[in-house]
Amino acid sequence: MLNDDFNAKQSVNVESLPEYVLSGGNSPFNSLENDCSIEVFLNAQSIYFKGVGVSDAQPPISFQAKTGDVLRIVSSRGHSEDALNVKLVSPLWLFTPSGKGIKLHHGGENNYTDGVFIDLQYVLP
Repeated sequence: MLNDDFNAKQSVNVESLPEYVLSGGNSPFNSLENDCSIEVFLNAQSIYFKGVGVSDAQPPISFQAKTGDVLRIVSSRGHSEDALNVKLVSPLWLFTPSGKGIKLHHGGENNYTDGVFIDLQYVLP
């Protein structure tokens, strides 16, 4: 799945949605597949957290927001012996209520030993 999505267009359009959706692929229904911790903030307030060791596949994250709000996504490795393994991060796509999908991160594997490896901020359209 990751390799196919890597070559996907940077944006897609789907039917309108009731909220913003953060998904793990170029559809608002793709699961987030991360075997590391991930935390999502909206205007500096945490709206989602999944720690290391929690089931790898999680449903897409839906949230209400408005244009100009700031979305921040932080993903990191734990500081345990589990952190010595290669970690997998799914692509990160944001879908707007109008149905526009925007690729925020390609996803893939990383070899970092500790610490943050994704820290991105995006102003919502």
